[in-house]
Amino acid sequence: SDEAVDPFDRPGPYVTLGGSYAYNFFDQQIADFLEDELGEQGSVDIDDSGGLNARIGYRVASWFAAELAYEWIDRYDVEVSGDLGPGGGSLSGRLYDIEGHTLTLNTRRIVPVWRIQPYLLLGAGFSHYDVGRGPLAAPLEALDDDIEIEDGNQTSFAGRLGLDGRGLSGRGRV
Repeated sequence: SDEAVDPFDRPGPYVTLGGSYAYNFFDQQIADFLEDELGEQGSVDIDDSGGLNARIGYRVASWFAAELAYEWIDRYDVEVSGDLGPGGGSLSGRLYDIEGHTLTLNTRRIVPVWRIQPYLLLGAGFSHYDVGRGPLAAPLEALDDDIEIEDGNQTSFAGRLGLDGRGLSGRGRV
């Protein structure tokens, strides 16, 4: 056949390694929950955290790839401070900490246009968290029966949805 082969959309395996940055946006939700439960205003500070991710996949056709993705987020602390509880004094310190791992099986629907190849990513798997109770967990639980801070290992369903403009464009002519 005289049809030219596009070097940027060939089938084959791929591996990626990268860094992750987990930005926290839950401080206010936890602060609101504590205010609702305890009737007092406190402040919550949750550290942002870094981590690593890796993907191994196979591009089946110019428009489709399947991959296994793993992501690790380093331990981050949830700190609480303020006057908590009716008639209670000031409390300040770590409420709990979390470290997370996520593993998903993903599919990529690729738009194979030259070197820039946008794709839609859909995936499902599970997340595993290691939660550690901090020194403030017991005092807050003692103030209100509705507050329960579990520690240990916890696993739950994880889904991935993404849209990216970089695509699988790293393969060029050799």
